[in-house]
Amino acid sequence: MLAIDENLRLTAWEIDLQFKDNPSNYGWISILLHWLTACIVLTLWFIADSASILDTQQEQRQQISLHISIAVIAYLFLWLRIGWRIKSGHPRLDNQSDLDHKVAKLAHALLLLAMAVLLLTGPLVVWSGGHEIEVFG
Repeated sequence: MLAIDENLRLTAWEIDLQFKDNPSNYGWISILLHWLTACIVLTLWFIADSASILDTQQEQRQQISLHISIAVIAYLFLWLRIGWRIKSGHPRLDNQSDLDHKVAKLAHALLLLAMAVLLLTGPLVVWSGGHEIEVFG
């Protein structure tokens, strides 16, 4: 048992619930994976979008190389997030109807699928142009 003070005692199980999802709330692990993924996706989008306004082909290639290197890191977080969601399930929020819960689960699954498709098709676009993918180079 972890004692905080005489009036407040938290068991390891209670601390664990703060990190993991419970039936009605997302835990810190899910929240952290969500925001890491969101930051990575927004960063990748910004890097790819800004490559088109760079002046030289060399600058554009460097920007795309940075995009690819970050995308490799994104693979890890995306698959970790998908695995965590499969393991944890989807918490049902307070006062959420069955239909709302099913629609939310479907929308969440479709967003994760869309990210997976982007991570899988990105390299295919490069390879179909006859180029090699250089990571962290």
